[in-house]
Amino acid sequence: MLSDYSENIPYDLQEAAARIGVVEYKKGEQSIQDVVSSIPDLGMHYTKISTDNYKEIYDTVSKIEQGYLPSEIAKYEGLFRKIIEVKGQENQLQSVLASFVDISQTTSEDLKNKNIVVAFGDDKYIYKIPSYVDYIKEYFNSKNEMPLEIALTFLTNQSMRTDIPFNKYLSRINDLIENAKRDKYIHKLTKWEKKYKESGLDNFIEISKTKVSKMYLQSLKTAHSPQEVYDLTGIKEYSKIYYIISNIRDFDETEIRTFINNILEKKSDNSLNKTEYRKLFMAYCLLIER
Repeated sequence: MLSDYSENIPYDLQEAAARIGVVEYKKGEQSIQDVVSSIPDLGMHYTKISTDNYKEIYDTVSKIEQGYLPSEIAKYEGLFRKIIEVKGQENQLQSVLASFVDISQTTSEDLKNKNIVVAFGDDKYIYKIPSYVDYIKEYFNSKNEMPLEIALTFLTNQSMRTDIPFNKYLSRINDLIENAKRDKYIHKLTKWEKKYKESGLDNFIEISKTKVSKMYLQSLKTAHSPQEVYDLTGIKEYSKIYYIISNIRDFDETEIRTFINNILEKKSDNSLNKTEYRKLFMAYCLLIER
């Protein structure tokens, strides 16, 4: 192996020693002892490490930031060059990061377990249409991190029968520059606005009352906040959520919002996609956006 290295890595003594290490087992030696060694016949230099403490070696190696291989970057070199040469000359090159999470809070565990995509290109074309859960989490995010046009595109692709909050973005449509797009979004969202003005929150409340099992009512009435309702044991989860909706006017609005923030953070995407949760989010928005 060292012979192959010596033939293909034309480094001087210091560079070779910095790049190649050979670990030699030395019983009872807990410190890491290293010296520059050589194989005269090959003209080969390397760092010889003598130790019994292999754990420290592995711990040190695991902290190395390897970066990207040149071969990985080369695959996209042509695309990068085209964007920079064409858009750069036109003074239209902009940095774009499409994200629905706070990247600064991303942990090493997230990087191992989540699908993450990094895109480089023209901001007119780099975007992601969110899922319902992406959208609803951002709707209740006060930072408005989701680009307005992405949110509006998602909304206009939804069926009129879908219960989904929209008023937050309806009020921001005039921020759009292109009139044609603005008119398209306004048309869809004003139809939704009319639908909920006709049915309103009362319809959600009345329907939800029919979804709560009567056998649970006595126990449910003992709770005084959404969280207390949710924490009750021995009651089906959907009955608890529908009970919260059916009594949404009786609960403190701040407590409802705290409860919603809590479930958005802790519940799985599959749970948040369930009908009862969708209706809860819509009912709350109808309550506070009246």
